Amino acid sequence: MDEASAAGSASERLVQDEWFGSVRVTLPDEDSAVVRVEGPGVPTATLVRTGEVRDHPQAPVGTRDAARLTMTVGGDTAGLHLGAGRLTRSSFSVSAELPGRAYVLEPTSAFGGVLRRNGHQVAAFVNAEDELSAAWRPESACPSAEDAAVGYLLAAAFGTGAAHTGELVFEALLGAIGLPVR
Repeated sequence: MDEASAAGSASERLVQDEWFGSVRVTLPDEDSAVVRVEGPGVPTATLVRTGEVRDHPQAPVGTRDAARLTMTVGGDTAGLHLGAGRLTRSSFSVSAELPGRAYVLEPTSAFGGVLRRNGHQVAAFVNAEDELSAAWRPESACPSAEDAAVGYLLAAAFGTGAAHTGELVFEALLGAIGLPVR
């Protein structure tokens, strides 16, 4: 199992991935609505949000509305399908379709998730406050540079994990009665 580690500022992280070398991940800030992944060993991948309003605080890119997002990997446009991100971990799943490949990033814990390509697990990703990392699973599916670009992009744009269902339901109840959540 190979690990990748990250270091860098809040708006940019430089990941040293054991399989794909240096991967630069640029995150959106107040002036930008773009997430970008690039490096000598991976194709450039971008996710661009349209509109100024950030309508989903738990998504670093600011929305879970696929109609407001455009994703490209190595010049190919990807189709996006996003779960609503509400009461269950699985509702935070993100799917991206590229020619011949279907990806799903699915939360498995509060901070972690797995990336699947065409149904096979390719990697486990973690995106916490100071860490963005991947543990590749070559025994399941040989990871490609495109897998790395897609995985890091989705992990940076949407996060990798989700709270337990009980916690999500409790937060929804608090919000419904007007109490602050997080």
